[in-house]
Amino acid sequence: KLKDASALDEFLEKTPVSQYDPSVAIEVLEAGGYYGLAAAIAQKEEVEHHEDWVRISIEHFRSYTKTVEYLAKLPGEKARDLVMKYGRVLMSHAPTETVELIRDLCGLKSTTEHPWRASLSSVSGSGVGKMLKGFLP
Repeated sequence: KLKDASALDEFLEKTPVSQYDPSVAIEVLEAGGYYGLAAAIAQKEEVEHHEDWVRISIEHFRSYTKTVEYLAKLPGEKARDLVMKYGRVLMSHAPTETVELIRDLCGLKSTTEHPWRASLSSVSGSGVGKMLKGFLP
């Protein structure tokens, strides 16, 4: 059944998420090499499997700048948690964008303007300390 990508895509577009387990669908599609479809499910508003989307974007598409832009659109706490988990790889491949995102998440004044900046909500409290711990050995 996994051999027809267009049929899978049509099924996923027409079938409400409530009628299937998104976690299982993401896992099966990813295992079958349908990374785009897996990422599309993870990104759906009613699913919000942000970590799956970020992981797929990094591991399979190597879309580092796009991943930073996606993270910037998430609520501050969720973005911070994912930056702490995937920040090292993002720093290696999209350092400027990642530093700007971290600065924004920590509530520090940014040095450049990005189109996603307006949608980003900064992390309150000790955001700088929490972020630094994720990058220090």
